[in-house]
This record gives sequence, C-alpha cells and structure tokens, in this order.
Amino acid sequence: MGVTDPADLGVVEAAALLATRQLSSTELVSACRSRVEARDGTHSHDGDPGSINAWARVYAEDAERAAAMADDRLSARGVARYGPAPPLCGVPVGLKDLYAVAGRPLTASSRLLELTPDLDCDVWVRLQKAGMVLLGHLHTHEFAAGGTTDQVGNPWGLDRSSGGSSGGSAAALAAHMVPAATGTDTGGSLRIPSALCATSTIKPTRGTVSLAGVVPLGPTLDHAGPMARSLVDCAALLAAMAGPDAGDA
Repeated sequence: MGVTDPADLGVVEAAALLATRQLSSTELVSACRSRVEARDGTHSHDGDPGSINAWARVYAEDAERAAAMADDRLSARGVARYGPAPPLCGVPVGLKDLYAVAGRPLTASSRLLELTPDLDCDVWVRLQKAGMVLLGHLHTHEFAAGGTTDQVGNPWGLDRSSGGSSGGSAAALAAHMVPAATGTDTGGSLRIPSALCATSTIKPTRGTVSLAGVVPLGPTLDHAGPMARSLVDCAALLAAMAGPDAGDA
C-alpha cells in the first residue's frame, strides 16, 4: 500500500491489517497519539494561531488499555475464546465533543458546560460493540451553534477556517491524527468542514443514527454521522454507528 506510518492508514485498510494481525491496535493507537503530539499543538477552548487544536481532550491511558484489549480479542487465543472479532476491532476514533461517554467530561467546547455523563451515548455503545478504541473528544463550534470552529486551525493553512461545527473532527482527519471521527449536522456541520478540510462524510437519512446521548442543537434537524478520509471509510463507520433510538417513538 506504500504506507509506512500506521497513522496514515484509513479505516478499512487498518481494519484489514488488524484482522490479519499484520498490525496491532497498540501500534496503531501509539502512532495516532504520536501524530497528535507532533501536529495538534495546544488543547484549549480558545485555540492558538500556531496550532491546529482539533482535540478538546485526549484519553491516552484509556486508549492504551482499550488497544491492549482489542489486541487480545484479535489474537488466536481471543478468537478461540470469544469468536471472531468485530469488524472495526482496534481502530481508533475521535468523538465530537457532543457525544456522551460515561465518566468522561462533556463540554460542547464551552466553558459553560461541564457534564460527566453516567451513560454512553447510543453511538458510542455501538462503536464499542464494533471494537473501536476511543482516542478522545474533538472540538466543535461552541454548542455546535455555527458553521465555523474558530478555535481550530485548518491543517492545510492555519490561518484558514476548518469549517464547522464539526471542525475538530475534519481537522484531525486531514492532519492524519486519527482515521475515523464522528460529527453532527444541523445545517451543514458534517458537510462544511469536510469540504474545507478535503475529507469525507455522509449525512445519514434522518433516524438512521440515534441521537440519544448527543448534546442537541435543533432536535428536529440534528443528524449524527461518520467522518473519515474517504467515502469507503465513512460507509464502514456508518454501518457501525447505525441503529435506532429505542426511546424515540
């Protein structure tokens, strides 16, 4: 494939190498963490003119533990014990800072909100079931209420907008800090940053992906969706995310 750094792999490529044990999740997560350290710069609500600042928070220790568990699940011993590993086992993902993760801060990239949810959002429940490893939360325009993400620099030019409101997700993908991310779209917030950062997304049909546990902006207009560097990778991620909200009649 011509790829020498695991951080440059896409979702489908990485999943194939993990499944055949040509690559470990520990190696992949370590490569992504190194890329974040090398390229992201500051992690803050304000941003910095010299930083991409895509990440609100990186959960390094959690990601290491989850990667080790994924490697065990992918091993011959793990397959014998548990059966075939799920399709995206060991692939890292970043969640937009609207997606609840039990026991982890949820701020919507704002100083006005600091929740610590007791429950995972439906999307993260499904991505965990698919075997994905959480690398951290990615910046959004504050409360997702805008078409820019002003604290995030565009990796192609830090003086340029990364778009919004899922600007942190698109910037992290474009800078090859993570192969997969999630976003939301109320009036363009999946599509605008993907266009400005030259990445890919799919805005799912309403109801395809549950919004339970995602901080709302316009509840009748919000869509949760996948973001990656290719449509093939977005399709694989969407397949893992998709599922109904059991509480939504």
